Amino acid sequence: MKKDEWIRRLKNWGERKDRLLIAFLFGVLLLVIAIPVERGRKGAETGEDEGWREGEDSGSGENITEQEYAARMERQLEEVLSQMKGAGDVTVMITLKESAEKIVEKDVEGLANRITCLAVPYIPLDGINDAGVACGIYMTYQGGDSVPTDQNTDKPDLTSTTLLRLILDYADNVEEAVEIASSYDLHDSAKTSYHYMVADASGRSAVLEWVGETDETDTDGSRRELVVTYNDADSHIGEAEAASDFQWVTNFILQPGYYASDEQKKGYDRYQRIGEELVRANGVVADEQAAMDILAIVGRRSWNNDDGNGCTVHSAVYNLTDRSVLWVPNEHYGEEGAAYRFALDR
Repeated sequence: MKKDEWIRRLKNWGERKDRLLIAFLFGVLLLVIAIPVERGRKGAETGEDEGWREGEDSGSGENITEQEYAARMERQLEEVLSQMKGAGDVTVMITLKESAEKIVEKDVEGLANRITCLAVPYIPLDGINDAGVACGIYMTYQGGDSVPTDQNTDKPDLTSTTLLRLILDYADNVEEAVEIASSYDLHDSAKTSYHYMVADASGRSAVLEWVGETDETDTDGSRRELVVTYNDADSHIGEAEAASDFQWVTNFILQPGYYASDEQKKGYDRYQRIGEELVRANGVVADEQAAMDILAIVGRRSWNNDDGNGCTVHSAVYNLTDRSVLWVPNEHYGEEGAAYRFALDR
């Protein structure tokens, strides 16, 4: 199905706001249904049924049938999903797919851990796709006490990381990413607010922000509207932005007049420091490592934090031409074996 047709159908999907939760649960179930199993393969010497026994949950070591295994997974998955706020009564039906191929890594043990692994693609914080589109999500602490965006119009609904997932799955450029974001009511996750930056291989980028009038009055997340700021149309943000054709963000809303003073902007000092480095390089860094060096300068452990976060969880530099990423966890910059490189096949 083409992206435009898919978006059109979602716009007409339904009116009830709880459909989003149902869609998420349905997605989880589809993933669980795809877990392969091996029919009747038993341990030759131990008598353990490696294809059907759940090692941690079934201490007796008995061999169980496919139906019994599926029933156990259904019960445990129902318990996990029932803990989700707003889920209500949950009924799960699982159909096992026969295959000798393992989709879930064999060293991932326990149903909860497997569900977590299967759900991870739907909660990205940043990423790149095969079209050279990259997108990242950043907290903005809006409304004085971090009030989440919670739009309530006639558009279909989705959450923060699900929006990022859709952009990575369907957008071939910045314009298509903006189109996707404009097609939904956004509901921020984790009881806080966010903005996004998206860029493509052409060099075009945009910052997507959902805002009210001012930070002081922006306490009703349902009244916020999407404001898109492109890299070639951001002269209203400031002198440095007007003089450059590239963008950078940290953890505050860029729109002028939103804050009463710069002191209210979370991460404003890091924003200025990153800007200095980018302006010095005229927006063109030598390579991925040079870009990572800029991120290392503003790592949280060595920075005078203004929002209580003690460390940078991870740092990623995306090469939109090569469709690759340089990734460093927990500020282990420059440490041997701590940097990871990944690339998409083209």
